[in-house]
Amino acid sequence: MARKGMKTSKEIRKKISKSLIKNRKCSVDGCDNKHEGLGFCKSHYAKFRRKNDPEYREKYRKKSRDGYYKFHEERKKQKRITGKNERIELYQKLGGKCVSCGEKLNLNTSRSNLEIHHRFYDKKDEEVKAKNKGNLGSRHILELKRMFKKGINPKKKFCLLCKQCNLIEAHVRTNPTKAFETFSWLYGEGMFDEALKDDPKLKKLSEFMK
Repeated sequence: MARKGMKTSKEIRKKISKSLIKNRKCSVDGCDNKHEGLGFCKSHYAKFRRKNDPEYREKYRKKSRDGYYKFHEERKKQKRITGKNERIELYQKLGGKCVSCGEKLNLNTSRSNLEIHHRFYDKKDEEVKAKNKGNLGSRHILELKRMFKKGINPKKKFCLLCKQCNLIEAHVRTNPTKAFETFSWLYGEGMFDEALKDDPKLKKLSEFMK
């Protein structure tokens, strides 16, 4: 017979079992959440009841990830081909050649020899440039597609320039006086004499420079 104030073995066992149940954790590996029922935490118990599998979501995510990376390179390649074809179609609609020097679109190069040039920037363009640190991204491509779809002639706002002409245009627009002085100096040094004689397009320029 136990003394007065002493706890029996049954009471001790109940206390231990209560403390164990209170501190019990989920039986799923890597999960330290509090036990809810059938050896699982609340979330794993709910998955077990719905799908009869406590790790259903983790398995589904792994399967999705594996499927994504399996065809990742193939999708990237297809995306590049689709983008290139769309750009070629747009370039051909815009004339397929540089409006300045007449250089035609070369389909054999990995990167296009022509670039879409803005004749001017509207308010929306300026807003996008301000947000993206001076970069318009693919906005001009989307705008061109919309214009062609609605039947609007985009040549007032856009044109095609080769890389060299686009670079020269940027410098001339920034400082036309300096560009003219540089050209005058090159013409005075005799660097353009042979080109001016052979190319009939530049005869007008030679007359203008005189």
